[in-house]
Amino acid sequence: MWTLCLCACSDRTSSVNDEPSVSLPIGFSSDVASAESPQTRGTVLTTIDKVRLFASYTGTADWGPSSSYSFDYMYDQLLTKVADGSWTYSPLKYWPVNPADKISFFAYAPEEVKTKGYISVSAASTSNPKFTYTLPAQESDKLDLLVAGTLNCTNATKKVSLSMKHALTQVTFKAKNGAPANISNITLSAATVTMPGTGTLTFNSASVPASASGTFIWTPDTSTSKLTIFTADDKLGGSKTISLGTFADAQTLATFFLLPVGDPSTQVKFSLTYTITKTSGPNSGNTTALTTTISPSASPLWLPGKVLGYTILVIDDRLEIDGSVTVEDFGNGTDIGGGGIPAT
Repeated sequence: MWTLCLCACSDRTSSVNDEPSVSLPIGFSSDVASAESPQTRGTVLTTIDKVRLFASYTGTADWGPSSSYSFDYMYDQLLTKVADGSWTYSPLKYWPVNPADKISFFAYAPEEVKTKGYISVSAASTSNPKFTYTLPAQESDKLDLLVAGTLNCTNATKKVSLSMKHALTQVTFKAKNGAPANISNITLSAATVTMPGTGTLTFNSASVPASASGTFIWTPDTSTSKLTIFTADDKLGGSKTISLGTFADAQTLATFFLLPVGDPSTQVKFSLTYTITKTSGPNSGNTTALTTTISPSASPLWLPGKVLGYTILVIDDRLEIDGSVTVEDFGNGTDIGGGGIPAT
């Protein structure tokens, strides 16, 4: 989890149909806490220097799942961390003076998901807005996505905390020889994951009360046209192969950031292309080329901010998933620190 803080004061009133009356500008501090330690977790974000921010002014009402509110107050606002550690943006925005008026804030990072066209956001005038995210299909293009939502802030809040949470599921696949007594070698040449590659993210779903600040929910697009084949290309593909031999230790095949689909058993298929050399049986001494597919079991669920580890056992012409699937969180935070932006 990353935390950005918004600081401000207040001074006037306004109607929900207009921009809130204003006095002092909203400022940001650069006190950022990462939700993971800087360890070897692929491309998990440990620092950010740009955030895209959205805000909705709702008058005296709460932001709600069936509301008519939109990202009308701040839309696609770029926040940039400068050399002195502070965060800056332009044009400045302001708190309402009426102590009962509320603003809800929403954000995502990194900036790269915008420049590469992976994310789109409902227009500023759209009610109950959403983020739509399409994941890159190549393992080497994977990106960690951070999302925040802090609801129903007033000018008494003083410091508004944007808690940036990991929005995707990180999945690592390993493989090992599942029948070393009968198979002398297995050479892996390709690995893919076929599953929904586009999803919509909404804040504060109908099943969650408005008081649950920061809550979001994914809805994967399960239509056939939106299924994506995610391809391993770090350790496999092209001329790159992995030899399993008869070793007891599993070899890492690929790590992806994927949509949190909940139950993966009906939505996810893992395929492995390999050759095997058998030491016994009718094809002893021969090398056979195969492509085999398997789906994960319903448990554990694929949830945002979770790190899942699967070990695939290659047993002749079939694959099995080792029963000890690992599930972790992204890790503990580290304080990056810094100073505030002057409200000028």
